[in-house]
Amino acid sequence: MIDESKYQETLRTLLEVPGEQACIAMFLADFRPMTPPAASGDNMTSREICDALEDICQCSTNHVARAMTALGYRLHINEYQGYEWAMRPIDKQENQPSM
Repeated sequence: MIDESKYQETLRTLLEVPGEQACIAMFLADFRPMTPPAASGDNMTSREICDALEDICQCSTNHVARAMTALGYRLHINEYQGYEWAMRPIDKQENQPSM
């Protein structure tokens, strides 16, 4: 279980960083870490997250990895794709940070 208030506080901190980190934080506002890490159709690699944001910003896999680890995401090993971030979309009822 993640600490929702800590997650949102870290999101707000990332939103204050100009450029890529803020874009990644806005993307991750719709997700939470899956604990424990497990297989899921919602898991994504750093490259997949960069590709999802390519029309918004030019982020690197290192930018994504920094944001993901700061927010408490953990890696899951997908037997076909290799390492991916264990993540789940939030329910519509879950609180979102004020951006």
